Amino acid sequence: MYPGGLKAVLWTDVFQALLMYITIIAVVVKISIVVGFQEVYDRAYDGERLILFNFSPDPTQRYTFWNTVFSGVLFSFHTFGTNQAQIQRMMSVGNLKKAQKALFISLPLILVFNLFTFWDGVVIYAFFHDCDPLKDENVKLNSADQLMPLVILKLFGSIPGLTGLCISGVFSASLSTISSAVNSLTAVTMEDFIRPYCFCKKLSESWMAFVAKILAVGYGVLTLMLTFLVANFRGVMEASNVVFGMVGGPILGIYSLGMFSTTANEPGTLIGLTAGFLINAWLGFGSYITKPKMQALPQSTEGCLVNTTSFPFEFLNTTDESLIESGIEALGLTEEERYVFPGYKLSYLWFPFIGAIIVIAVGYVASFLLSFVIKTPDVEPEQVSPFVRKLYFKSANTSEGTKPFYPEVELKETKNSENHTDIPSNGHTNIAMTES
Repeated sequence: MYPGGLKAVLWTDVFQALLMYITIIAVVVKISIVVGFQEVYDRAYDGERLILFNFSPDPTQRYTFWNTVFSGVLFSFHTFGTNQAQIQRMMSVGNLKKAQKALFISLPLILVFNLFTFWDGVVIYAFFHDCDPLKDENVKLNSADQLMPLVILKLFGSIPGLTGLCISGVFSASLSTISSAVNSLTAVTMEDFIRPYCFCKKLSESWMAFVAKILAVGYGVLTLMLTFLVANFRGVMEASNVVFGMVGGPILGIYSLGMFSTTANEPGTLIGLTAGFLINAWLGFGSYITKPKMQALPQSTEGCLVNTTSFPFEFLNTTDESLIESGIEALGLTEEERYVFPGYKLSYLWFPFIGAIIVIAVGYVASFLLSFVIKTPDVEPEQVSPFVRKLYFKSANTSEGTKPFYPEVELKETKNSENHTDIPSNGHTNIAMTES
């Protein structure tokens, strides 16, 4: 075992999660006290910010009931079923029952967090309902991502220490994800690419731990470089969903093929993965480059002060205005936009769904065709999802009159051991992850 690693990441996530909860709850409570709960609701309703059931079938509309539900379901499937960082945490608890218990305990906490996050947006709009900071010349915000730090400064600027605590809670949301992702990337690289294919078996465990730390630093630098690309999107939500659509959707498609089909094979699935990734990358970056206009909800500056000194918030304007097309000010199509490829106008919330469907469809067809020219191993019952297992293996054991028995994949209880080979390698919990 190696010191630090997964346990350190988990305790860091706990601390960061507490900061996140404190921040979002503090903002909701403070604005509700200042403005009044009923007034918050009235302002949000009058400003058309409480549109919960927009059933429009138009795929180019940014937010509808359909794309929100599909995107949310796929995101949950990916996060709790295929995300390596999440699976790594589940593998670390010891056995299947403990992992299920941890998952069920986390669900209400996630629900509460999402509800407060939603209500944060509502109360912030109510707070600035007649003086939108994105249009106020005294504030000069360039992005809606800057609204949360701005409202924290306005609400808690007079309380020493609280402003910094709340803003650190905002950054904790990204840091907790990054720490887990870097940890997982390091583990996968070590276990799946370095250990099996190089001379590392001859190296001592201390050297392997050192290599893992170097990889973690490298992935951290790569993440830092990606921020320059993300800064050119119209918001963090759009950037994260575009990236999730390119990667998360196709990965979910791979798992779906493996769990619910006996036809899928490795070459065909890889062809499907390539197709899904390339098409989603084309749509995502095409949308980023063309920046198609989107119709905005009403914004007001009637309550803004005139001829006042600028609010000291211009230090956040790190992105050139030429890079941020005034999409929120667009009310209709321009002559230039008429020639934008229709696929680039799709809501980014559809990207994960598109990626998953392409991988499943292309992967299945390619696997079926390749099965005529290549020999693939037989699929065992325990390798297929229990939901469809009886469909494929209904008569597997009926000839002998015995009750079919298909062993489930069980997380084994692992004991502390100096030999890393005693731990299942598919969990990737041993390299720079676990604590001795």
